[in-house]
Amino acid sequence: MKTQERAGQIVLAAAVLLAVATGVSGCSLGQSLSSDNGTPAPGAANSPGAATSPNRVPWLQPEAELSDYSTRLGNNRVAAETAIKLGRSLYAQQQFWEVYVTTDPSTLKPAYDPSNPTTFDVAAKTVNRLDVLIATESGPAMKAFGAGGAEHEKTQLVGLAQQLLAMFPSAKTVGFQVFFGENNPHANATYQAGHLDYHSLAG
Repeated sequence: MKTQERAGQIVLAAAVLLAVATGVSGCSLGQSLSSDNGTPAPGAANSPGAATSPNRVPWLQPEAELSDYSTRLGNNRVAAETAIKLGRSLYAQQQFWEVYVTTDPSTLKPAYDPSNPTTFDVAAKTVNRLDVLIATESGPAMKAFGAGGAEHEKTQLVGLAQQLLAMFPSAKTVGFQVFFGENNPHANATYQAGHLDYHSLAG
């Protein structure tokens, strides 16, 4: 009987440890960037068919419940694939960033068909505004982004804005939020009509 009780205790302890480990590994920088009340980032929207929770921002919704894209990357499939492209562009510069993109409007027509790349361009032409959140906990990425001070940071954001406007020719505005570390806003900016309005939030 004691052996059975001890075995039951071991199983229970293992289950608790597994739950804790799962909870820790499930945390992401995106989760820490969300507000205390779970309010989505500006412009963010839930994807069709995704089960939502009032306490989770869109990019933390379960990917398994989505049929075509990850809400951890964007508010629609075009936005999500754009986030991947920006992330790869930054990674090519030896900078690792998490990237989240939203488009306005959030529902793009005609629907983007990955098997037909031309539909991306058609859908992209209906976008009026893009908002981009980039976040990193990488020391080298923070150093590279901040090297040279605010002017260098502005140059990097202008470069990203120009990449985006090349993909979304009808967009007039690109908004940026930059985070260093967990829940630590570093800067925000708006690119419009060839001008970047930049605000440093670093203390």
